[in-house]
Amino acid sequence: MMFWRWRADRALLMLPLVFSPTFLSPVLRSLPSGLGCPMRSVRCAASKRQVLHDRHVLTWNELLLRIDRDQIHSMLILCGTTAGNLGAILRSSTLLDISAVCILDESGPSKATLDKAFRFSMLEQKSHWDTLVVPGPDTQEETKFLSDLKERGVKLVGMVAAGAANGASCDLCDLDLSTQRPVAFIFGADEEDGLAFTKEIEVQDLDVLASVSMKDFGRATATPDTLNLSATAAIVAYERQRQRCQQRWWQELKKWMKNWGKWWDLKVAR
Repeated sequence: MMFWRWRADRALLMLPLVFSPTFLSPVLRSLPSGLGCPMRSVRCAASKRQVLHDRHVLTWNELLLRIDRDQIHSMLILCGTTAGNLGAILRSSTLLDISAVCILDESGPSKATLDKAFRFSMLEQKSHWDTLVVPGPDTQEETKFLSDLKERGVKLVGMVAAGAANGASCDLCDLDLSTQRPVAFIFGADEEDGLAFTKEIEVQDLDVLASVSMKDFGRATATPDTLNLSATAAIVAYERQRQRCQQRWWQELKKWMKNWGKWWDLKVAR
């Protein structure tokens, strides 16, 4: 009996050593992912999310600085959005060469919303994707953010539903988006009136209003028919990319014709 009591006392004395960080850390590190301490996997996930934020999230002032350096050629400005829409827009923007997506909101997008959007957009799996996310400017700067962009030569295109704004919009395909001038497409907050910009955005301050042509049902409705925000953003990004590719094709054709003309002149001269 005394022997077993002695063994129990020795075991109790060994417990602090067994569960000490010095002893447990190498053991937990050697376990496969998911079999170690749950807190370790939580810390890893948190660090991955922080890396995504550091790589893709810019402040408003950092965005303006990059525009000054000619590092931003296009952006989408959203007057509020959901995590699902933002994730789809980030994916389309990355693959269709949109430099940045800016979100205007009174409180700004929360970190949880951005985490969900990054997950939906596959930015977690695609480390080479480089689209930037820019929360709107501070409250005291909201009223002058349009002037900040205009001072830097950014063309401001307000996207509205066809038939909104008393028919003052033009078709997106009629706009010249192939120029080197940076452009910002501004989208309303909802789908009710097709013209739901925030109070800081005055329509007269925009360079042009544009809309995506859609099917005409031949009858008037109380609210205009609109596409989903992420679908409209993808169409806008594609149209800009299409025009830029077409412009490059024309430039290559002109260069080829010029070289062909020189060759023909030499042949005639001989």
